[in-house]
Amino acid sequence: SKDSVTSIPRRGLPIRRDSLGAPTTHPSSAVIEVDLATSTTPITIIAIPTVRASLIDMIEIGSGGGSLARVDKRGLIRVGPNRAGVMSALGLLASPLGFEISGARRILLADLDARIRAGVPRVPWACSRIAAARRLRPSSKHPMRNPASMKALEELGRVRLSEHFFMREMLYSEIANFHGIPNIPDDPDLAIAAGMRLCEELLEPLHATFGHVSIRSAFRSIEVNTYGAERQDKGYNCGKTDWNHSRHVWDRRDAEGFKGATACIVIPWFVPRYEAGTPWQAMAWWVHDHLPYSDMMFFAVKGKNCAFNLRWHENPARRIEAYSPRKVLLTKRGMANHESDHCTEYPGFPELKRY
Repeated sequence: SKDSVTSIPRRGLPIRRDSLGAPTTHPSSAVIEVDLATSTTPITIIAIPTVRASLIDMIEIGSGGGSLARVDKRGLIRVGPNRAGVMSALGLLASPLGFEISGARRILLADLDARIRAGVPRVPWACSRIAAARRLRPSSKHPMRNPASMKALEELGRVRLSEHFFMREMLYSEIANFHGIPNIPDDPDLAIAAGMRLCEELLEPLHATFGHVSIRSAFRSIEVNTYGAERQDKGYNCGKTDWNHSRHVWDRRDAEGFKGATACIVIPWFVPRYEAGTPWQAMAWWVHDHLPYSDMMFFAVKGKNCAFNLRWHENPARRIEAYSPRKVLLTKRGMANHESDHCTEYPGFPELKRY
């Protein structure tokens, strides 16, 4: 295809092919083969430094995925949690106008070329499902209207955000139920788009690794969140509504124009371990090391099952806090503990499973 990129050799070294036609390179080179001609983006990674193999893997990514693979101090390949910068280019593919191949190709090439020629021993690695590429594009032809009837609300609830999660469970709210306030998005398309990313990139990997994920609170309408925020003195745990844009208020972008979504969840696998003395930091560091989250807030107080807010955001902050019982900061960008290997903090935790 005219929109495909055959290869980008590191330091300009050309690809050679052996007698069987398989690509081979100089042992110190790294070749990334990219094809942007389809709805997903196949990437072939060939012979990255320190790995003695002529062909490592063939993987595909949809818009919005991408973790960085690296070789750790023990010589093992680790994937994530840091995301590849090329995802900013692939984000163009999720435009409401459709796939902007030429623009994404140009930006992607420039980013990859800079990384490869600089000799950075890290390469893009896929971590999101291929199906997300199509699902994440908002439909400009048939936008979903704000539900104005019970049947329309039923249809909204049937929207499948990912393999195991539907919109209906995200709409549950004690405030809405008790006080009779509709918890319905004004912009269903934006709420669905953000919710899909939350589910695909964060909740589904947790489900695959730990089993059932219990949703405590997820989407909040402007009316529900405002009602709760105005009654914090009565124990209603809602932050200010403007602050919650792109957090619990999925159908509003934040002040910088980014979309995002938060869910308060409980991991049943972790509850008995937490009650037996495993600290909340163990789960926090596991998520930090494995998933492309933006923010986490743990409620590490008695009787709350170590529930925590988990946020997906287009511009992730990578910040972890907790009420334990006072508010504490575990890590953020720039802190000495942010980039190091934390595997000793969660002994006995399972390896991340792809779904």
